[in-house]
Amino acid sequence: MGWNPTPVPTGGKAVGFPGGGCGGVFTSCRHGTGVGVQDCGHGGRSGQGSYFAKPDSLAHPGLLTDARARTCHISASCGRKRRHRRLAIIWRYAVFDFPERSCNKWTKSSLFQTDITTAMALMFNSLLSQYALDPANTILLRHQDSRAARGRTPYELWRDNRPAFDRYQSTQRIKNRDKFSRASVWASFVGTPNGETMLVGIYEAKYAHVITEDTPWPHADGIDLAGTCDLYELHPDQRLADLRGKLFIEWGEGLRSWVQRADRQNKAITELRPEFKEPDFPGFLNLIEPLSKIAGFPKSWIEALKHASGVYLLTCPKTKEQYVGSAYGDEGFWHRWMEYVTTGHGGNVSLKSREPSDYQISILEIAGSSAQVEDILNMEVKWKVKLQSREMGLNKN
Repeated sequence: MGWNPTPVPTGGKAVGFPGGGCGGVFTSCRHGTGVGVQDCGHGGRSGQGSYFAKPDSLAHPGLLTDARARTCHISASCGRKRRHRRLAIIWRYAVFDFPERSCNKWTKSSLFQTDITTAMALMFNSLLSQYALDPANTILLRHQDSRAARGRTPYELWRDNRPAFDRYQSTQRIKNRDKFSRASVWASFVGTPNGETMLVGIYEAKYAHVITEDTPWPHADGIDLAGTCDLYELHPDQRLADLRGKLFIEWGEGLRSWVQRADRQNKAITELRPEFKEPDFPGFLNLIEPLSKIAGFPKSWIEALKHASGVYLLTCPKTKEQYVGSAYGDEGFWHRWMEYVTTGHGGNVSLKSREPSDYQISILEIAGSSAQVEDILNMEVKWKVKLQSREMGLNKN
């Protein structure tokens, strides 16, 4: 497909891409994609004529950025001989831009404060159509399974074990046959640990048969009994393959409706990242998360927590009571925290007496590599005194 832009009138209404980064347009704006833009518009009076932005080279044929402003700009002259910059987003050979303001010097902050509120989102069905994928023949799947065992959520299967992920989605309940057989294209997404909806692939799908033997679950310790599920033949479609793990959409509030028709549910694209990358570890003393997210931490976070010991703090979101604890021994913080995730109380008497709650967890102090268990326990006592967690919290000793 060649580059075939459509001219955009300079006075036209803003059309952009809400999301993270650069004050609200595109996270990848912040990093750049190694491409540039050139001005091929006319001079003339501000508010007249048309502009194009053409890539010199495309690392990814999506967003273009320049190295200095880290946004995509086109310069034009107005009747007062002043230069103006005009934000443009180049997305799959179409130009989306913001209108100029006559003789106002734009800064990045003022640009987004005044104009991002009128931006319109690019829709997923538009992207499908660019790749000759008919929304009427496409269903959208959002995989997020509450039955998944630790380390085996659909997101983790896709990240760590693609064959297991393919097995997971190729077996579906017979009662849902009408939903799956109505379309030959599946656009598959997974729920991330942060609750986002991430594209993991486009698949050509074909109903095969009812399973004839018991089939172990790839995501948990369970079995689909023979005769209870349909099996589908799935073949990855290379269209949109470069966006796997990078493109995110707004699924909406109906997360239980995890299979939807694309032609009836046109989803807004919220973000496009330059690469699939999990969040960097924030550092031990900056880590503040609810226990419910512990099991879904990125691998690098888990490894860091396994190799660290020290003192941590639990805070009840309901009563605001605090509990100071210590972690030492094999797998450090990670092992201790997973005991809370598994049991809800980690063996603590005070926590057993409370209703189950999604405690906030953080680290108060890291023990040195030479610290002994006695040293860590003394650190724990010190923090109990500082926070008065015996008198006003959940510590009893």
